[in-house]
Amino acid sequence: MILVVTSRNASHQETVEVVHEALIRNWGQLRAWMNTDRVFRAWQERLRAAKKQWEATNKDPGSLLRGAALAEAKENWSKRSEV
Repeated sequence: MILVVTSRNASHQETVEVVHEALIRNWGQLRAWMNTDRVFRAWQERLRAAKKQWEATNKDPGSLLRGAALAEAKENWSKRSEV
């Protein structure tokens, strides 16, 4: 199986590249994206666990985010809503 990436160059010609070649050439950029999102993804997993706990308690208001956890959620929301 071969995966390809299509795009357009500066003169608007369509280009096709084998995916692994594109990854090798842009590995630094991919690594930067992964590092940027690593903290967010970890938080997102913690939020999913908190949501499951909230649902398991029949949506008990006492299980909702508050304090620092709520502030962190608001901060992440504002950052992501800008994207």
